[in-house]
Amino acid sequence: MAARYVGSGGADELRSVVAGLCRMPSGLVDVHLVDDIPRLPNGKPDLCALAGPAASDPVPQPDPSPSAPGSAAQPWAGSVTALYARLLDRPDACPDDSFVALGGDSLSYVEMSVQLESLLGSLPDDWHVQPAASLEARQGSSRSRLWSRLDLTVLLRAVAIVLVVGSHANVFMVMGGAHVLLGVAGYNVARFTLALPERRERVRHLAGSVGRIVVPSVAWIALVTVLAAGYGWPNLLLSNWWLGPDRWTDAWQFWYVEALVLILVATLALVAVPRLNVWERREPFLVAVAVVAGALALRFELIPLGSGSDRIHSPAYVAFAFAVGWAAAQAKTFAQRLVVSALVLVSVPGFFVDDRQRDLVVVGGLLLLVWVQQVWVPRSLVRLLGALAGASLWIYLTHWQVYPYLEFRLPLAALGLSLLVGVAMWALAQRVGGCARLLSEPTPNLEGWQRQRTWRNAAGGLTGRASRTTSSAASDAASATRRTSSTPMGRSGALS
Repeated sequence: MAARYVGSGGADELRSVVAGLCRMPSGLVDVHLVDDIPRLPNGKPDLCALAGPAASDPVPQPDPSPSAPGSAAQPWAGSVTALYARLLDRPDACPDDSFVALGGDSLSYVEMSVQLESLLGSLPDDWHVQPAASLEARQGSSRSRLWSRLDLTVLLRAVAIVLVVGSHANVFMVMGGAHVLLGVAGYNVARFTLALPERRERVRHLAGSVGRIVVPSVAWIALVTVLAAGYGWPNLLLSNWWLGPDRWTDAWQFWYVEALVLILVATLALVAVPRLNVWERREPFLVAVAVVAGALALRFELIPLGSGSDRIHSPAYVAFAFAVGWAAAQAKTFAQRLVVSALVLVSVPGFFVDDRQRDLVVVGGLLLLVWVQQVWVPRSLVRLLGALAGASLWIYLTHWQVYPYLEFRLPLAALGLSLLVGVAMWALAQRVGGCARLLSEPTPNLEGWQRQRTWRNAAGGLTGRASRTTSSAASDAASATRRTSSTPMGRSGALS
């Protein structure tokens, strides 16, 4: 990869940005400083000349040592911004970006919150909407060596998935964890997706979340459908709740995934309506309460659905847990939290017929969402809890094929092995996803490059002349990209 650059500095910065955008090591990017971009008679960049041999030798590579001071490519290396760039796959991240603004969601916040806690010591309740620069100011603050503040939703996800697997493996019988997970999902959708200001961003964010659940779930279900009995094509369509048997069989094992996907799609449809989206932005708590009211109408069968006997696993009947989590995230005052608490006490008791223990688990989990945002846990457990929470989807998907072999002879081993397999599959899926991104052919985000330079210029990092010449080069390259995105010559007029 070769890049042409007009200016007197900033070559290392350009090399780093190009490498990040094109998913390749920076050592494979040669940067050539030129006096001007060659142009055609009509004033547009001459792509053939740009794609030809460079008249000058490439700028030498920077010192790869992590201790090299004053690196122009990553002036905020080791910072919150660098962490955002790495974990969210956003090489264009700037210190004035927040986790939410960069596309962070409920599937990425677990690892992010754990990593940030390790970097900063403690996190404010609204860390996900604060600019990275604001969080970086907390670096160096005092911290306890034995205890750490952990986001409640991370703890709830970890504990809930252990309750699910442990109850199935006959280690104990504490049911209700999956319904708590639905509440956590609603809480995080309100906290991350609905914090975005624009409707299109919200729709894109939700659609991405749905895809990140559907793709691995369908892939795994397809595999077990081929290898094991008890599953069928309704499972592949995530529609067993509708097309499958009306009583519990093995085909119902993935009910949580089906419910979560359908509820997220319904939420996406609501957010996509312009007037509803505007109303939600103006009155977020009232809209959340209205959503809970609609979900309760389904839960109490005020709207007849004609579902089968297994209603505690049907999407329409369990949607209230997601809605209550949504409302809990939007409850900002003491009075609003009291209202949501009352909704919890109205919606849950009696839902699980003759199962008061499960009622108590779900009520307890939802009330914690209403009143608590962070909890103190032993620092030594933070990584373990983060791994269990991050892998909760994969643990749920895979444990059905693990614990049955050991549940009666070695129930503790069944629990441990189920958790281990789920975490391993989660790690493997992350590696596969990273390789897929590496092999893809992304279009260089020159606007992101220009945004980074604008931030650096505002911070006094470059001279005015370099800024003006780089801005002109980026503009020319962006224009060339629009004209030649489908040609084999190169990725843009200034990148070949």
